[in-house]
Amino acid sequence: DSSDTVRLLNYSKNSAVIAKLEPPGTPLDKRLNVAFSINARKELTATVHDNLTGRDIYVDMPLVAPAIAAFLAVGRSASGQEPAHRRSNMETKERLAELIRILSVPPVMVAGLLLILYFFGPQPFAEPLELGISLVLLGLVPLLAYPMQPLLPAYRSGGREARRKLAFLFTGVGYTLALIYVLAVPVSTAIRAICVSYFLSALFLTLCNKVLHRRASGHACSAAGPLLFFVRYLGWGALLPCVIGAALIAWASLTLRRHTPGELLWGTLCSVAGFALAVTFI
Repeated sequence: DSSDTVRLLNYSKNSAVIAKLEPPGTPLDKRLNVAFSINARKELTATVHDNLTGRDIYVDMPLVAPAIAAFLAVGRSASGQEPAHRRSNMETKERLAELIRILSVPPVMVAGLLLILYFFGPQPFAEPLELGISLVLLGLVPLLAYPMQPLLPAYRSGGREARRKLAFLFTGVGYTLALIYVLAVPVSTAIRAICVSYFLSALFLTLCNKVLHRRASGHACSAAGPLLFFVRYLGWGALLPCVIGAALIAWASLTLRRHTPGELLWGTLCSVAGFALAVTFI
């Protein structure tokens, strides 16, 4: 009703600004979507999505008052302002974490895996046609979820959560088609093992989240698989770079508060299980 008002209970002119809108918002504009959830530490969290820019301002940010107070208090000077050098360090760290997350998304990881093994792995790794079809089904089809989101009314305004659901749907379609392809058509053993492993990993990830109600990181699952295959096909010399890569990916997810250590562990275990079954029976 028009008589309703919103009263800010904790406002003062010296209040800290937690987020800024660029470009600035206007009153009564439906600019933001906020989705609430409970994380593994039983904290109330919020994901804030900017509908205008399509950007997530915050992802799973804890809303527990003590946690926010502590966050805002860290690094404050006597004047109440955060030191510039500490703000700069935090921004640099977050930008680096975002870059690592982008470079380790499933389509990029699987494309890197297939191309590196095709050119530098044991030869012959795969025929060019097998490589191309695998790249399309494991990499391109899941990637289509991002340009498709604005075109689908059911997912258009749902922010990051809707994008995750759509990406999971497209990923399931792509991985299922890849499984059918390698079982129906004669392909190299390596291509068959990779496609079967990706399908099984996604299946275990779904069971973990939906049946066991253990939130497992899809990002960790999709990152662990390629690292395991690198060690298998490139030898133990690839182990140390893969361990460093896994540590950086985990650090980025934790720094940006995208996942908890437990979620990363469960996602990794799903990938390990899919990999183990695929290489054992293929």
